[in-house]
Amino acid sequence: MTSIVAGLTPSQIAALPLSTVSQFTPTDIAAMTTNQVGGLTAPQINALSSPDIRAFSTAQIGAISYGTFAAIAAIQTANFSATQIGSLSQQRAGAGGSLIRGSPGRAGAASTKSCRPGTAGWAGRGERDGKVYARNRCRYAS
Repeated sequence: MTSIVAGLTPSQIAALPLSTVSQFTPTDIAAMTTNQVGGLTAPQINALSSPDIRAFSTAQIGAISYGTFAAIAAIQTANFSATQIGSLSQQRAGAGGSLIRGSPGRAGAASTKSCRPGTAGWAGRGERDGKVYARNRCRYAS
């Protein structure tokens, strides 16, 4: 498969079916350019074996976008070596990102809007038609 992988663009890599990606070997992974690795999607990375994951170089790991890394299954991230995670941490620290799941942005004040789905019959965070509506009015009745 190395010869097939070597000639593909990142967008072609992203379009590969999971059944094809799951057949990659560590040799295939090692032969990929950083641009090609950047084309991998989270489901594709999740389809790789543990030896495949460990075959990524630190430069290749650096090509994985934060959004893709954040979407990788937790069980799969456990297959990354400490060195690989370290290269991600260093890259993301320079960009102001965080590798801690659930906090993709910077730390700061808590949101003033609930992140839970509404119970009043509409989706969202307490807004409808661009207006903010009070929730649980009974709680504040005197």
